[in-house]
Amino acid sequence: SRHGKKSAYPSNHDLKTMIRFEEEAGNIWLGQQRMILLHASAFGSIRSELIESFGEDYARGILMRMGYTAAQSDMQLAKKIRADAATMERFLVGPQLHALEGVVSAEPIRVEMDIDKGHFYAEFTWKNSFEAAEHMRLYGLTDHPVCWNLLGYATGYTSAFMGKPIYFKEVECIGKGDSQCRIIGKPLEDWEGANELKDLFSISGKCANMKP
Repeated sequence: SRHGKKSAYPSNHDLKTMIRFEEEAGNIWLGQQRMILLHASAFGSIRSELIESFGEDYARGILMRMGYTAAQSDMQLAKKIRADAATMERFLVGPQLHALEGVVSAEPIRVEMDIDKGHFYAEFTWKNSFEAAEHMRLYGLTDHPVCWNLLGYATGYTSAFMGKPIYFKEVECIGKGDSQCRIIGKPLEDWEGANELKDLFSISGKCANMKP
């Protein structure tokens, strides 16, 4: 399947109806998953504490695992809510939920997938990444991509969807002065420098041994 740049997302009405507020009980639900509203600045503060206390490699691993775990929950929702939908509409639950959750707006540039053959290639641009914004607020520009939590989400969601490890790289990031954030995802065996990429994700434990 392919999803081109000019193609619109399916309606997200089905996803919005899964959000429920229970004010008296103090609960917010997304399907059967309990959610919280967290200030972006509070996330940035936690992120900064991890970096300052344990270093960037450790912080990146923790944040990738967080994204990976969130993606697994969202993938379960995708299976239920769009069980009878086309493959691409089911897959796009991930980026649509990320937007609804206030994390980032993902624009698909190119998406190819064949689950039976294990073929996958995708390219997305990210707009309004809260993670890049928080990193820049606290540290300014850096020399490497900084959307670690988002990258863990993309990796975890797609790996679960495809039933095999799919690795994403952030090849452009506004956090290092690029005009946009852009990611590319494909199976490990399709990457040049696969060992280096695997080592990068091995920092985050579960991301190194993806089990859908």
